[in-house]
Amino acid sequence: MKIKQHTCFVLIILLFSFISNVTCWADPIQVQPLLSLEVKNIDEVIPGGEFFLSLTVSNISNNPAFEVCLEMQLLDLQGEISETTDPFSFKNKEDQEKVIEKIEGNETFTWNIPIVVAEDALDRDYCLRLNLIGKDSYFEETVHSTTTITVPVGYGSLIPQVSVKEVVFTPPDPNLVEPFAAAIILENKSRIDIRDLSLELDGLENFEITDLSNKRFLETIPAGSVSEAVKFTIKAAETRQSNQVKIEITYYYLGSKTETKMETLNLPLSQAALNTNPYVKIKSLQVQLAEPGKNFTLGLIVVNDGENEAREVKLTLDGGDLIYPRDGSNLIHINRLASGEEREITLEMGMNAQADLSVYQMATDITYSDLWDESYSTAETLNITAETLGVDETIVGVPRVIISKYTLSTPAVLAGNTVTLSLYVQNTSNQEVNNVKVSLGVIEIDGEKEGTVFSPVDSSNSFYLSRIGKGETVVHDIDLFVDSSSAAETYIVPVDIVYEDREGQSHTEDDIVNIPVTQEARLQLVNLELPQSAFVGQPFEVVADIANMGRVSLNNVMVSLEGDFPKENATYYFGQMEIGAGDYFEGTITPDQEGEVSGNVVLSYLDNNNQQITITEPFTVNVLSGNTRGETTGAFHQETERERAGLTAPDEGNKVSLLFVVSRYFIVFLLLAAGGVVIWRKKHLKKKDEEMLNEHI
Repeated sequence: MKIKQHTCFVLIILLFSFISNVTCWADPIQVQPLLSLEVKNIDEVIPGGEFFLSLTVSNISNNPAFEVCLEMQLLDLQGEISETTDPFSFKNKEDQEKVIEKIEGNETFTWNIPIVVAEDALDRDYCLRLNLIGKDSYFEETVHSTTTITVPVGYGSLIPQVSVKEVVFTPPDPNLVEPFAAAIILENKSRIDIRDLSLELDGLENFEITDLSNKRFLETIPAGSVSEAVKFTIKAAETRQSNQVKIEITYYYLGSKTETKMETLNLPLSQAALNTNPYVKIKSLQVQLAEPGKNFTLGLIVVNDGENEAREVKLTLDGGDLIYPRDGSNLIHINRLASGEEREITLEMGMNAQADLSVYQMATDITYSDLWDESYSTAETLNITAETLGVDETIVGVPRVIISKYTLSTPAVLAGNTVTLSLYVQNTSNQEVNNVKVSLGVIEIDGEKEGTVFSPVDSSNSFYLSRIGKGETVVHDIDLFVDSSSAAETYIVPVDIVYEDREGQSHTEDDIVNIPVTQEARLQLVNLELPQSAFVGQPFEVVADIANMGRVSLNNVMVSLEGDFPKENATYYFGQMEIGAGDYFEGTITPDQEGEVSGNVVLSYLDNNNQQITITEPFTVNVLSGNTRGETTGAFHQETERERAGLTAPDEGNKVSLLFVVSRYFIVFLLLAAGGVVIWRKKHLKKKDEEMLNEHI
């Protein structure tokens, strides 16, 4: 009995202790967290832009907060809570739905949230209320902190951006010597209007403005729009070195704010400068011995004989294992060479002397470009005698006469033109030679001799020199006419040299020169078929006949339709097109609005010089609003000249013709069969009636 009383007493004490603890837990003061929220001030934001909410969240109590999230509310002009937060929204959905699982007591952290501003936001100040919502230790949801911020929205800090969108020429491919119109179209890329525009054109040293003034004015360009065409009349200056001009644009925006912009334009003109192309070559060479037979100093003079500046000039020397630069590279870089400018280059060279070699050859390759980044190259071979290099010749009694160098008046020769071939005839021996005859041989093509490619002008194919002193070089020029029907390739022309030594002994040397010949490349749009009018929603065909009218095969031939309209089969790749070959292109256009459909048929190809050539043919078709059923005009039932002539695709033509013939004979057969059945039935019924009548009688 005493044990039971003692047990009950212990249970009563434990019960009171538990109730006391529950009462302590339930005290909200001991479990409620206290959160503070600070927001950094926000500068003016632009409609369509974004800004960051930089929040500092602090738990200034000892009690932790759980499941804390941020709520954003928009207050209207009366201070009431709006139903939505427009024009503001969370950029990232995870920020809107972010929940901080726990914030310990006395903990502080920062929270950066990107907010997007709608493009249709008004130019005014907006009020945003930010609420931190969390739970205490009992996970009861309460609003722990609230703050209100002002977000200024406007265009005050925005500077509108205007630029040149397009330059259109009249005529499209102008003759630069004569005045032509250049229409400049501007684009306002900002979201605010600009007005009172002033445009001032400066042709620099390249173009002359022939108008009374080089200034033009525009009233306004709305936001996101393009301007009307601003026309200037210009022509190429005699001092023109490039296609560049400068334009200064001044405009006003947002009241009295103004901005000035300078822009350099590279006018899209296809013609090169009025002067000829640059032509860089080696004018002369000089050898100064340092250690005969081993080392020497090579001096070269490089000259630009063209009438235009050469840029990025690179000279490469290749003497094989016999002649080589001792220090540095065999590549020499010259930044620029003006027309007529010479540049001296000095190289320290080494050599491997050969006892049985009287002439040492070194190949040179000069690459360069003009002001329009068109690339050129000049290849030459320099011949230096063993005597010049201080090498003893083992064969003293046999003189040698060679073509030490040759040059052409132009790097590439167009068939049908005349080229000057300069031959440098050098006596490499230590004795003079007499009665020298130099002849251009007959060209061999595919193993057969062909002598009609190059024809000397006002002379024969041979010339004579009475004597050439020892180590002396004589230069002789020959004018050659290139046959207009010659194929575009590099021709090897043999050179025969006959001469006599001091004892009257005759000797012969054979050499060659290479002459590259090019031909005219021309792809022509022979015919363009399209209707004068069409109807909205009804497709019509654009048929272009093309032909290779040049004298070389063309590669990568392609025809395409360009324009802002729905189209099918808009591009066709023909590939290679041989000389005199022709083909046609068919594309389909389906107008989607009334008015005019304007576009271009664009032909492109690679010529024999691997240059990309583009030809553009514009067209315009009037589009009507609709067409009645049964009418067969315009694009509704278009029949091209090609279809009327029976020039459909082979497979379709054969299928349609065969089906038509079979169908026609089958219908005739059915009609004859039906007629036979009807005649037979009438005769049968008549005969039966006669039999019945006889029986009745």
